[in-house]
Amino acid sequence: MNRRMQYSIAGAVVAVPVLAASVLRRRKPRPADGAHRDPDVDEDEAAEKDEHRGKHPVQGLVRLVMIALAVVAVVRELRLPPEQRTWHGSVARVVPYDFRRPTLARLRAANWNPEGKLVNARSFGVGWTLNAGRAVKLVRDRLPTEH
Repeated sequence: MNRRMQYSIAGAVVAVPVLAASVLRRRKPRPADGAHRDPDVDEDEAAEKDEHRGKHPVQGLVRLVMIALAVVAVVRELRLPPEQRTWHGSVARVVPYDFRRPTLARLRAANWNPEGKLVNARSFGVGWTLNAGRAVKLVRDRLPTEH
């Protein structure tokens, strides 16, 4: 393993805990007197946002896992010689990734393909996306037809 690869892996190992700390960090509550509030924001809406802030640690965990998977995918690609890098594949043969520039054809195939699968690999990034075209077709097929 060359030095460049070692530095890449070391950077990933250091970056993941730092990102984890920033993602999972809870924000300080705002003052109750509303001194720092925007006058154009409805107080009830602002109170509802404050009430829900920080109550979903699963979201932070999911975000952390996705960042870690992206780091693993990038490190995996950087370990290959430049002529062998494809910038798409899967992490652990399970989670797909694609860091190539998205094209209209790939966006359409992933997000709006009524004949495709309901869940597809993302056209850019790590993980999966919902094929809205297939979802709409399934809903329309199950609705009663009007005469």
